[in-house]
Amino acid sequence: MSGRSEYVLIVDDDELARKTVGRLVQRLRPTLFCASVEEARAELENRSSWCGFLFDVMIGEDARGGLGLLELASSKFPAVPIGIMTGAIERDVVNRSATKGAFVLAKPFGMQELLPFFQRVVAREHEFRPQVASRLDAVAREWSLSPRQHEILAWLVSGRTRTAYLAKTGIADTTMKTHVQSMLQKSGTKNLPALVSKAFRLMMEEEAEPSSD
Repeated sequence: MSGRSEYVLIVDDDELARKTVGRLVQRLRPTLFCASVEEARAELENRSSWCGFLFDVMIGEDARGGLGLLELASSKFPAVPIGIMTGAIERDVVNRSATKGAFVLAKPFGMQELLPFFQRVVAREHEFRPQVASRLDAVAREWSLSPRQHEILAWLVSGRTRTAYLAKTGIADTTMKTHVQSMLQKSGTKNLPALVSKAFRLMMEEEAEPSSD
């Protein structure tokens, strides 16, 4: 297997929860599902490449099974983003997640709550997969973005900062501000976080099924 990450591993013993989270994640990344700690441990041992992990805290009879997987995954794959899903925010869960740099996601959650997780996934990969790139292109066309604005949007969606973009491209800060203001107006948003969030929502919308005659 290549060194490039491929799957998001979703571990939850609740079938409905797995399907709900899976529908969100599968729009941008392929997924693998596990319903038990044992299954998940086997996958973590057998595969050498991942792009993200989403672990439920309570798995089966193990009230802290997801935290055990957090320890294992963060040890074997320290750079891979991890989200901990929980029905109740508890101090122990928050603290242990924070020590490993993991996101805590309170159920039920949607794309807005998953946004930071996806930004870290995309940023880690350094480039967009073809499917993601095509959806980003569609958003740029819908908003009538210029080539420079399209590039700025891609940079921001990948989780990188405005300051880093200025340093990399060398464009003037005033020019950047002009582009950003234009992008906000075209997208109907008020600030950069809202712009990025809306772009992700549009990118993750399921493509309309072709009508059958």
